[in-house]
Amino acid sequence: MILAFDPGLTGAFALMGEGTLLVDDLPVHQAQHGRSAKTRAELDLHSLREELWYRKIEHVFMERVAARPGQGVTSMFRFGEACGALYGLVIGLGLSVTFVTPQQWQKHHCIGPSPDAARQRAVQLYPGMGTMLNRKKDQHRADALLLACYGRFTLSGLSAGKLVAAAE
Repeated sequence: MILAFDPGLTGAFALMGEGTLLVDDLPVHQAQHGRSAKTRAELDLHSLREELWYRKIEHVFMERVAARPGQGVTSMFRFGEACGALYGLVIGLGLSVTFVTPQQWQKHHCIGPSPDAARQRAVQLYPGMGTMLNRKKDQHRADALLLACYGRFTLSGLSAGKLVAAAE
């Protein structure tokens, strides 16, 4: 079974194996921070661990992320914190992990960086997932799904050309 993460607080994960396909948003919960009553979203790593620990995961693929120009310092810190937490969880579960740049898996699927391109390609490959990918904010689910697909074919040694034939 392959596990793929599109990291971040609004990220998603995909589990792909023989007869198994699960795609969902990363679980989050509201937590109080500081002395004020202000709450903010953070990853619910306990729930995610419960979802993953009993599964026979062969390998994990995580999108390699980096800071982007124009993003605020606080939002980038929180994004990096979420990515590091996911990586720590994966390592804590004793799983092998490979980091993949968005350009690598997008090139493999013959798409560009447009979020709609990923959603459209994911629905082409997995038409039954259409309802899970029909909103613009489902972009992260599509990214995780395509990353898992990239990972499965990478581990099995199939080339990008064989991807289309295998999906049809």
